[in-house]
Amino acid sequence: MPISRPGPKRLLLLIAVALFAAAAAMLGARHVALIAQAEQFVADVRTATLLPPEPQDANVVVVAVTEDTLARFPYRSPVDREFLGKLIETLEAARRR
Repeated sequence: MPISRPGPKRLLLLIAVALFAAAAAMLGARHVALIAQAEQFVADVRTATLLPPEPQDANVVVVAVTEDTLARFPYRSPVDREFLGKLIETLEAARRR
């Protein structure tokens, strides 16, 4: 049985269905939480796998204030300002070396 071409009405219906499906997918990716999270996950994976690694910036330092650090103080929040001041001075001195 040969495959026949769809008529103009059927072709318009197929185009309308395709446009509706595309619009629904785009709106769903923005407004439906599960789809939005899945889209963000896919974007993260795409970024992590396809982009070349960037060199580390020597001016960026990550300092972790852990539970052991906070246990030295009589209160947890806000973090002791004297401690933070000395930490900044230490980091500044290490940068000059």
